[in-house]
Amino acid sequence: MARTPPKGLRPPGSGAEAERPEVQARYRAMRQAILAVLPKEAPGLTADELSRRVEARLPAGLFPAGSGFYLMAVKAHLQSIGLLLVEERRGPERFLRSRHTEFV
Repeated sequence: MARTPPKGLRPPGSGAEAERPEVQARYRAMRQAILAVLPKEAPGLTADELSRRVEARLPAGLFPAGSGFYLMAVKAHLQSIGLLLVEERRGPERFLRSRHTEFV
């Protein structure tokens, strides 16, 4: 069961915007897509690779204005709760999925 985004994770617009069912559906779809494509082993995915792979898994029409905001916001949320890790190395950031599954 997917958790709802924390109160601090709100899309542009009014405070009540994040409570709308379509916004919740976008969050859940983005979270599922990110977690599905992230590898658990190095090397991780660069931001461009992550974006391309996630876009391919998203339902058509769910993000009419583009999915960039949701990708960055959900990625930041997953990183804050420890499900997404940033690989420390030279070059572009690479993202990995944590082995912790307590929040999945």
